[in-house]
Amino acid sequence: MTDQKSNCLLFQLLESLFGESSKQTTNTSRDPVNTEQTIDHSSQVQINSDDRSAEGSPDAMDTQHSDSQRRRRSILDLIPFFNRTEPSISWVGNAIGLAAAIGIFAFVDARINHLFDKKITPYQELIRGMTLVDSGEEEIAIKYLDKAFLELTKDLKEVDTADEFHYPAVDYYLEAITNSRDPEIHQHRFGRILKLEEENQYVFLGWHNNQIGWYYFRTGDLESAQKHFNKAIQQYALREYFPEAAYSFWALMLISLCEGDLDSAMLNYQEARRRDYTFHPDAALIDLRYMDEDEWFLRLIRLYDIENHVPAFIDQLENLDR
Repeated sequence: MTDQKSNCLLFQLLESLFGESSKQTTNTSRDPVNTEQTIDHSSQVQINSDDRSAEGSPDAMDTQHSDSQRRRRSILDLIPFFNRTEPSISWVGNAIGLAAAIGIFAFVDARINHLFDKKITPYQELIRGMTLVDSGEEEIAIKYLDKAFLELTKDLKEVDTADEFHYPAVDYYLEAITNSRDPEIHQHRFGRILKLEEENQYVFLGWHNNQIGWYYFRTGDLESAQKHFNKAIQQYALREYFPEAAYSFWALMLISLCEGDLDSAMLNYQEARRRDYTFHPDAALIDLRYMDEDEWFLRLIRLYDIENHVPAFIDQLENLDR
C-alpha cells in the first residue's frame, strides 16, 4: 500500500513539472491466460504533441498500471525521454530511479539483517552467559542464558537431535540457576530443564544429577537432594569418572551434618577424599571453619541446623592422618 501511494505522488510530481508532456501513450498487452497486465518492454515511450489520446492520460495509466511494480517500471521508462528532451531536468528521473533502487535494496537488506540477527542472537547470548557463569556472575548470566535456552532448545524433538550447542545452553543454564544467590526464585526455570528429560529430549548424566542435587539441597529438599547425589555417584561409577564423584560425596557429607549424623558424614568425606586429593583434611577444615563467612554456605546455615554439628566434625577431621 505504501509503494502505491508513493508512486501516485511521483506521477503527480511529474505532471506538475512537465504539464501535458507527461501524458503519453504506453502500449500494454494482456496475457490471454493470465489477466494480469504486463508492460511490453519492446515498445518505446512515444511522445506526439499533436496526437494525445485519452489512453495516454494519467487517469488511464493509473487504471492500466495499478500494480506498484509496473508503475515503478513506467517511471523508469521516462528517464531516457528526459535525457533526450529535457537535459536540464533529467536529474529528476534519475533521482526517482535511484530512490526506487535504494528502496528495494534497503528492504532486502533489512530482511537479511533481521533473519541474520534472529539466527545469530541466541548464540551471542549463550557465549555471554557462559562467560558470566565462568566469572561467578550467575545472576547476570541467567538473563542471557534465558534467551539462549528458550531459542536453542525449542527445536529439540528427541535426544538424538541435541548437538554441541544444545548441551552448553542446558548445562550452563542449570549451573547458573543452582549457584544463584536464591535458586528458589528460579523454580520455573529449573522446571524447564527437568521437562527436557521428562519429554525424552535430553539425557541427564552424573554432572546434571549432581547439579540438580545441589539445587534441591539449597532449596530445602534434603530427600530429593540425596536421591540425585546418589544417582550422580552411580552414573559417575558407570563411566569411571571417579574424581567427579567426590563432589557428590562431599554434598552427602554436608547433608549428614545437617541431620546430625557424624558417622555418616565421616564416611562420605572419606569417599570424597579417596577420589579427589583436593578434599584433603586441611582444605576441608578451611571450608568448614569459615562457612559462616561464605554467602554460598550461609544459605545452608539458614535452612538447616548444620552449624551446631560442624564443630564436633572439625575435631574429628583434625585427628585424621594426613
